[in-house]
Amino acid sequence: MNIHNADASALADYAKHLKNLTTEDRYTRFCYNIKDEAIDQFILSILYNPNDHHLFTAEIDDAVVGFGHLAREGNDWELAVSIDKEHQGRGIANHLMGRMIAWGKTRGIHSVFMHCIAQNTKIQHLAKTHGLRMVERDGAEVTSKVDLPAPTPLDYTADFLREQRELLTQMTDIQRRMWANLNPLTYAKEHTLAQ
Repeated sequence: MNIHNADASALADYAKHLKNLTTEDRYTRFCYNIKDEAIDQFILSILYNPNDHHLFTAEIDDAVVGFGHLAREGNDWELAVSIDKEHQGRGIANHLMGRMIAWGKTRGIHSVFMHCIAQNTKIQHLAKTHGLRMVERDGAEVTSKVDLPAPTPLDYTADFLREQRELLTQMTDIQRRMWANLNPLTYAKEHTLAQ
């Protein structure tokens, strides 16, 4: 599994992912029964406010199976994850959360929080695993928060190495696709004609 920082080019996939969530997963992700039109508006708000949103993808065999989303709310950042139904229960959300928190520490994010429905014990356990503690309970919703410690030189080094590994993986993938698309017969024919 690979976790990547995503840019605006991933928004269409993010919208499709959110719309493909089951009714139950939509409810646990947004704390209400969100409709497709509201998801479109949500994606537009990300597009129009890029400095207030950061996306992360979880990929298995080059297929995106989940998303992590950090959204600025005042001085804090809301953290949210959603995983395709067939890939849930494999620790993907745990890896996404860990990566987003580590990324946030080295980018000046001082605290993150999560909203979830009170019945969502899985995400509450996951939040607790990453140091988030319940700060508010409002009826059917629970809010958990953690203040991130100041980054250490080791945090910056690990983040730099992750970014370099991602770049190398992307360059290798581009080269692999270029070679796969190169038809040896066409290449030989063009060089014979040129001589």
